[in-house]
Amino acid sequence: EDSYNLIGPTIREQDEEKKMAMRKALVAEDGSLTKWLQGLSKLAERNGNNGYFVGSTGTIADLKANAVLGWLVSGILDGFPKTILDNHPNLQKALEVSNAWIESA
Repeated sequence: EDSYNLIGPTIREQDEEKKMAMRKALVAEDGSLTKWLQGLSKLAERNGNNGYFVGSTGTIADLKANAVLGWLVSGILDGFPKTILDNHPNLQKALEVSNAWIESA
């Protein structure tokens, strides 16, 4: 939910120039979305970097993270680089693991 609260105002913004400035600020080194991704990365790390956020099997937490992370790297949102997870290999792994889990269901 936190990520949607960060990104939501940029979706509702009608002025394209202002929208892109807001998104640029979110993904800056000290941006709110960057900090959120760092926090999510720490959660994955605390769980052993096994591709899950809680335990060793898929949970609702993994599904929620999959939706957000997949959205961020999809290219759908102008101003958010598809490479946004490049500095977070454990989040990339979590996205891969959850995608595989979803596809196998």
